[in-house]
Amino acid sequence: MKKLSKILPLVVIAFILLFTSCQRLGDTEYTGKDVTSGESDAVDNTEQQALNLITRDNYPVPFARTDGFSMLYGYLDKDGNPVIEPQFLRADPFFECGAAIVTSIEGKAALIDRKGKFLVEPRYDYFIYSEGLFITYDPENKVCVAFDETGKKLFETQSYISEYSEGLAPAPNGSPGGYLDKSGKYALTLDYNYLGPFVNGLAEVSSEYLGPLYLIDRTGADMTDKVSSGLRMFKDSQSNKFGYKNSKGEIVIPAKFNTALPFLNGYAIVGVAVDTEEIFGIASGIIDTQGNFVLEPVYTGIRRMKNGLFSVGEELTGQNFVPVEDILYYYNKKAVFSPELKKLSDWEYYSVEDFDGNYICVSDGSTVSFYDKEFNKANDMPVFKGHGYFKKDGNLLRGELNF
Repeated sequence: MKKLSKILPLVVIAFILLFTSCQRLGDTEYTGKDVTSGESDAVDNTEQQALNLITRDNYPVPFARTDGFSMLYGYLDKDGNPVIEPQFLRADPFFECGAAIVTSIEGKAALIDRKGKFLVEPRYDYFIYSEGLFITYDPENKVCVAFDETGKKLFETQSYISEYSEGLAPAPNGSPGGYLDKSGKYALTLDYNYLGPFVNGLAEVSSEYLGPLYLIDRTGADMTDKVSSGLRMFKDSQSNKFGYKNSKGEIVIPAKFNTALPFLNGYAIVGVAVDTEEIFGIASGIIDTQGNFVLEPVYTGIRRMKNGLFSVGEELTGQNFVPVEDILYYYNKKAVFSPELKKLSDWEYYSVEDFDGNYICVSDGSTVSFYDKEFNKANDMPVFKGHGYFKKDGNLLRGELNF
């Protein structure tokens, strides 16, 4: 193979694996190599294995070429040869659609095809890829702009949008506000201060900033009676704490929670303030429809996954204090609980992420693997050695390994 002078293959920063033809790598797990510094006169066997996995369906892989103290990024083919010469300050992996996000030497984001041709010229500060659309913001005209996978401009909107979920993007600051479809038109016109993403056909909404939430369906209908056991959140104006009322407006669960989410399938995730000599922060737990704790409020955070499982952070202690709840959860280990709150694992995972509606992707620091809603390891999915996460990009796995 042709030697590459001063090249660092970006096996660590960006890794894509074909999803359709992959088998679970039980005895032949891919071992990612952490290449973070130094020079390489050739791509070694481990790096070549990664290149073959990534490029076997003609997806060029990013690489960096150093020249003294400067570094520019381009793309390699499966043989380790440059197919797009280093010319970018940043080069992301190609999406399944055949487009990649790059940053020019002037610091502007652009879209390119597999031959390095610009699909969208470098003039924006960023791009977000979401459900087949590339979304950015035009500060000159103060509009969000959406492009399709070929670089064709689809629409502009004065509403700020970031990501689509189940075909809809929240646009709460628009006029009138609501959810946009992929043509940029309002599929739902709703007057709420907060509009959450749709997950399994439901979205959290609120009429006030940091106010009580409730669930709606894709038509905008209030789903409190159907999926939240008839219990709607309320916020006490004096204590600023949350509780729950029934359809008659009667208080069923008093306002005693510092944070709360709507009931779903009989349970609600809540948080209570802890302030002792040893511990200070918000401790998360889960209550039933009577207000009883079925999971005591002692944890750094709890997330309900798309497939129904719960990811539960370690117990809140003085040693793991961070004054921001989400940071506290993400930087501590997690355990997995069933939808019925049966503990399925110990606190062993640094990362628990949604892969899609059926699988979660977990990493214990030494392996990355996938589990279904019953917490059975997915036999048709690969297992990677290392730390990282992957999300679904069509028929590809897309994410980071050993980051």
